[in-house]
Amino acid sequence: MSNAEIGRHLCIGEGTVYTHVSRILVKLGARDRVHYETSLKRDRVPLVIGVPPSRARPPVRGPAPSP
Repeated sequence: MSNAEIGRHLCIGEGTVYTHVSRILVKLGARDRVHYETSLKRDRVPLVIGVPPSRARPPVRGPAPSP
């Protein structure tokens, strides 16, 4: 989604969207959206704040364990 599309959806300015997205990406350790998406495809786990991709745990797959 483009910043303009997000802005229209949330009724905020495109510049505000850019600022928020940029700050989120910095916290995730990504240079830009493409870097973040590439890391998702390569590592199969999202970048986690403060955790290098090599140390992040992959998401749990399958049914939840029964209590």
